[in-house]
Amino acid sequence: MRLVTRADFDGLVCGALVTKFEQIEDYLFVEPKFMQDGWVEIRSGDIITNLPYHPNCTLWFDHHITNTTPDFPKPIMLGKGGFRLAPSAARVVYEYYTEVGNRQQATGNRNSPEEIAQFLGTERMKYLMHEADRIDAGKLEQDDVLDPQGYVLISMTTDGKNAGDEPYWLKIIDLLRDKTLEETLNDAEVKKRC
Repeated sequence: MRLVTRADFDGLVCGALVTKFEQIEDYLFVEPKFMQDGWVEIRSGDIITNLPYHPNCTLWFDHHITNTTPDFPKPIMLGKGGFRLAPSAARVVYEYYTEVGNRQQATGNRNSPEEIAQFLGTERMKYLMHEADRIDAGKLEQDDVLDPQGYVLISMTTDGKNAGDEPYWLKIIDLLRDKTLEETLNDAEVKKRC
């Protein structure tokens, strides 16, 4: 499977969640305009997050009102993905896998429902989701901007504009998925960029 997402903080948090539960072999980082203009080839097996819908994808997750599609009559559709107006696309991904865990239903991913629920229920993941929501929805306080800390600071290192930063984006996905906030901030490259 291939993950197609944006390289902003929301897209990278989506990547951390999806790579925990799906077998991702390849990544493609694109901007929404590229999807809207049809410049991106989407194929079966692709998982799209934080970007407009494409009918060829296997799973799709988004939260932008401009990307509404009639193919999603319910916010969470097992085997298809999720769409709803939410503070972040990562929140929609989180809700999808929470539903997978709650239903005790296999979806083809490599984790049992119990493993999914355990991972998503950690305080670390709940806090990451809270911060992803705040950051993507622009619900920051003045202090967050003048003296950024934690995930807000990390988010300021990922603008998605320089394709040469892809190794860093992939590292952030891995760190967000596997490490604590403190461990992520202590990573040498993250420290350098912060």
